[in-house]
Amino acid sequence: MVNTVELIGRLVADPVVKTLEDGIKVSSIRLAVTRPFKNGNGEFDVDFIPITFWYGAAQLAEQYCGKGDLIFVRGRVVNKVQVINETNYHFTEIIGDRLVLLCHKFKQDSNEEQEDPLKVLI
Repeated sequence: MVNTVELIGRLVADPVVKTLEDGIKVSSIRLAVTRPFKNGNGEFDVDFIPITFWYGAAQLAEQYCGKGDLIFVRGRVVNKVQVINETNYHFTEIIGDRLVLLCHKFKQDSNEEQEDPLKVLI
């Protein structure tokens, strides 16, 4: 059996990073992924996918990734249930195990955003 997902998309916001009591880093991102086909109106829909990174991948996301960056993520799908007021809420997220920064925006002295060459993080 295989549980693997691969996504390419842009970060909606800077990664949110937490350090747990035992020093382990956890990073949460939301990735905007454009669907490869047009809808009935002739436009491409976008899905916003929550992704969580642990350990080294979380640290790299914190250090090198920012809002608008184009990244590749490989991971696995996890289904979770949260009980609120005796009602079960089901949600799906991706636990990322590989992160590749495809296009990083950085500022030069002129304050213009420029595209950086491909940079592999892990």
